[in-house]
Amino acid sequence: MSIFTKLFKRELKLFFSNSVAIFIFFAAPIGYALMIGSAYMQGKLTELEVLVVDSDDTPLSNRIIDALDDNQYLEVAEIQYLEAGAEDKVIDNDYVAVIYIPENFEGKIFQKRIAEINVELNGSNMVSANYASSGIQKVLGTMNAGIEIESMKKQGTPEAIAKDHFQPFKVTVNRFYNPANNYLHFIWPGIMGTVMQQVILIVMALSFAMEFENNTFRTLVKLSDSPVFLIFIKSIPITVLTFLMWGLVYYGFYPLFKVPLPADMLGNWTLIFFFTLANVFLGILVSIAFPSQLKATEILMAISLPSFILSGFTWPLEGMPGWLVSYVSDIIPLTHFLKAYRKLELMGASLGDVSGELWILIFMTAVLYLLSHFVLKYRIHKYNG
Repeated sequence: MSIFTKLFKRELKLFFSNSVAIFIFFAAPIGYALMIGSAYMQGKLTELEVLVVDSDDTPLSNRIIDALDDNQYLEVAEIQYLEAGAEDKVIDNDYVAVIYIPENFEGKIFQKRIAEINVELNGSNMVSANYASSGIQKVLGTMNAGIEIESMKKQGTPEAIAKDHFQPFKVTVNRFYNPANNYLHFIWPGIMGTVMQQVILIVMALSFAMEFENNTFRTLVKLSDSPVFLIFIKSIPITVLTFLMWGLVYYGFYPLFKVPLPADMLGNWTLIFFFTLANVFLGILVSIAFPSQLKATEILMAISLPSFILSGFTWPLEGMPGWLVSYVSDIIPLTHFLKAYRKLELMGASLGDVSGELWILIFMTAVLYLLSHFVLKYRIHKYNG
């Protein structure tokens, strides 16, 4: 038997004797392919929720609302008749656009006076905003043409001539939250959140696994056998360093690249605190459960790699299958962090506006801590026994 054959068989044996390597090699590509393929399978966004402010409340405005709701890209989630509070509802409900139909809109159309519909797009998510803009302008353009052609036909103008001479009513489209449509402002939160998550998980993968591999865990337990204290000690350094790194990002790189700071910095730091803790305790849990630095790192990398896509940042959650959102995206801390972070940075929201996302992160932090506590308690009991 040649040396090549012997070494080849040896490498295969080594590979298939490593359960983590087998899992990563086979399960990761297949799993990622299924998840990412499912995330992008629809290929377009549909039924994006919009708010209509109908100050006219006439048969014509109702026809426009029905036409908007019939468009594949749009869903009229709410109709209100006064402008007050519309912007707050965009923050609370993540509406992709607000469509304002002014008072006396129908009257102006019939009197051949200038009428105007104002559309405000939520620019905090450029992908959703672009799809919504396409749907809204198509609907309003079609309605404009139909209204004018019908009016001219009533005056005796032949249909063929009317189609060539219609004058649409005015539609003004503006963007609020990232009005300049700046791609850096849009992508920055996702990039920074993903990078910080990756860094935390990689570092925390080594926390307890290194103690097990170096046979220093017994020494650590002799100093303190309290799971609470040991987790606290392992968590503090990386938490402090993470805050220092975020400080560098905010007060160094944000001004350098002219990215706007969040309006509510206290709320922002609160959000970062619980996002950091959730990832720290996730890293600690894996580090305790898999007492090998390599295995712990591989597992955490497998968890964190697809999170940028499945968190709904590059492709909105509205475009993903419900099962993928419920069973994958919703259990990723990055999903809730980015949703809240975008509101704080681009939409000028306060801590109260992101309380839902914050409570989810707090819940994740508590669950991951408790799991880490009980697994570590088991490890301590095993070593002491």
